[in-house]
Amino acid sequence: MSEIEADGVQGNEVEQAPLMERLSDRLSPILVKEVRQAMRGKYFKITFWITLIMATLVGLGVCLEGVSGSHVDENLGRGFFIAQFACLIVATHVLVPFSTFLSMGGEWDENTWDLLVLSNLKPRQIVLGKVLSGGVQALLYYCAFGPFLVFAFLLHGIDLGVLFTSLVVSFIVSLLLSCLAVAMSCFGQGKFTRVLLMVLLTAALVWTAFGTGVWGAGMMFRPGMLHDTEMLEAIGAGLTIGTAIAAYFFAAACSRLAHPEENRSTGLRAMSLLVVLSGLAWMSWVLGSRGRNEELLFGACMSITFLFVTSIFYSTEQGRLGLRVAVTLPKNRLLGWLALPMLPGGMRGLIFYTLSSLMVFCWMILHPLLATGSLPFRNGQVWIPLMMMGTGFIYLGFPGGLLSRYLSENWGRMTARIGVVALFIASIFLPAVLGYLIDLRSWAVWEHPLNLFMNFEYLWDNDLEFGAGVILMLVLLAITVLINGPRTLAMVKEHKKALAHRRWVLQQQAARDAARQQPEAQ
Repeated sequence: MSEIEADGVQGNEVEQAPLMERLSDRLSPILVKEVRQAMRGKYFKITFWITLIMATLVGLGVCLEGVSGSHVDENLGRGFFIAQFACLIVATHVLVPFSTFLSMGGEWDENTWDLLVLSNLKPRQIVLGKVLSGGVQALLYYCAFGPFLVFAFLLHGIDLGVLFTSLVVSFIVSLLLSCLAVAMSCFGQGKFTRVLLMVLLTAALVWTAFGTGVWGAGMMFRPGMLHDTEMLEAIGAGLTIGTAIAAYFFAAACSRLAHPEENRSTGLRAMSLLVVLSGLAWMSWVLGSRGRNEELLFGACMSITFLFVTSIFYSTEQGRLGLRVAVTLPKNRLLGWLALPMLPGGMRGLIFYTLSSLMVFCWMILHPLLATGSLPFRNGQVWIPLMMMGTGFIYLGFPGGLLSRYLSENWGRMTARIGVVALFIASIFLPAVLGYLIDLRSWAVWEHPLNLFMNFEYLWDNDLEFGAGVILMLVLLAITVLINGPRTLAMVKEHKKALAHRRWVLQQQAARDAARQQPEAQ
């Protein structure tokens, strides 16, 4: 090679070095550590060989059952693939995510979390490293199962499109489950809590693995479903919404690992909106111009329910903005106020729930109007999501408003969150018990104004009547607003102060830059 060519190669290497270094700094510190730790650990070695031995024995059993003398079952290839696919998803959907759960839990048990903090790694780098480590382990399983899958193809009866689709979908689901496992492990620093979360995670992993296996078997025996538009839409919607939910769990893990003074809530709220918008977008695509009332109401109610469940945590956060949050507010005053629902704080969380639910209601109204030019609802049906939103506001705002002074403490936040669930259960069961005691038959059979489900059933078949139930809800809404009045005023004052401080900091910074540039110009 000539000197010019050598210089050119060296120059290209120098130009590419910064990019490779940036990628290495972002991924390798925690990823390399996790992969090396997993490869050297007993868990992966034992489960890997046990899985391969079980796959071999299961494959031999299927072959022996499908071959009798000179006759070979025409479905032998499909049966062999389904058996191996079942073993593969047990490994990638159960064993690998469970390994990431144990890996994150080991940081607390072995007291190595402090070392990760001192290494100046950001929470998202730590969580990403854990998730990618699970992805590397899953890829090793896919490589190990490669010969089994090739043998299944040689037995004939295998549709290559279904085979590759099943493998790709299962790998994506494995990564999503790893995000769930890491998030659950981040919330299990105590031993009792970790054991409880471990049981819940195992149940979720087994259920998901079973569902994926049944789906893969159905696709293999009916390969024509892969070309069905509805099936493709279902796969796309499932992967899109599943990815959004996994992103929510990823943000939850990062929030849990972040410093208390950092912004630990905006990412979660943004992911909540992403999940809801993904679901509504796919419903809009699938419904098209049909827009039937059952489907629209189902989508709106499910979205509001998801927002309510996630807002249990948002509406019970401490009201004070963290020190690192106030200095990151938008420069523009209008944008600063528009960003208020996305910032940390219990009252901001309540506002976030209200505005997000109103957005869902607007979608339910605008979609049929734009698609068909008319509304397919009766008067009572339109009020179902609004009643759900108002009831959720009461459930979220009442405990949070009463305990607003104590939300800065862990016990106060936990009490408020338990209070939301307890208030929901009590509002349905206590009036029924009271009706039984005072011999009020309608209440004893759950037909009382506080039973949300009975109200929905009534509104589905009838128009809204401004009776005792509606008056009671309006009174409870007014009481909830009054209870949250003090922390609303405190939130407004704090936000105005934070925006003013932000403008002052920017002015001081601009003055320093101008003073620094003036001597340079002279």
